Amino acid sequence: MQIRLYVLLTTLLAAAGTTHAATITEQELNQTLIDASNAVQERQYDHAFALYQKAAKWGDKYAQFVVGNMYHLGTGTEQDNVAAYAWLKTASEARVREYRQALKDAEQALSASQMTRAEQLAENLIENYGMKAAGVICKKAARIGTNIRKMQCTHNNRTGSGKIRVPDGS
Repeated sequence: MQIRLYVLLTTLLAAAGTTHAATITEQELNQTLIDASNAVQERQYDHAFALYQKAAKWGDKYAQFVVGNMYHLGTGTEQDNVAAYAWLKTASEARVREYRQALKDAEQALSASQMTRAEQLAENLIENYGMKAAGVICKKAARIGTNIRKMQCTHNNRTGSGKIRVPDGS
């Protein structure tokens, strides 16, 4: 009995200390976002939500923003203002004005107790899927031929073969 308990505890501790990561190609990320957008156009919101959530867990800031909005509106998933706030706060790491405004709007829909839960969930999401966890770097870049600067986020955490290291998401 003690041996089984020891093996179980050792296994759990080892798993807790292990950072699970997956690798994807840039093409796989882009195709997931395209498929999600197409699903929205076809009004297949459940499918779109699943695809955006997959990309959100890979650290994609735009996908995190969309997932937050889908939770807020109840599109493709049940409405959940706590989850909406948490995903929008995760997306807002990118410091995009539109993401921050959506975060403020989501915050207004929360009671004090919901806000406490939302902050805890946001902290967990940022730890697991935020910029640091996903190796994402965001910076403003000028559009070609204009002075308009737009925030661009890229995955900086790559393997030697150029694949993107992303949080496992499972």
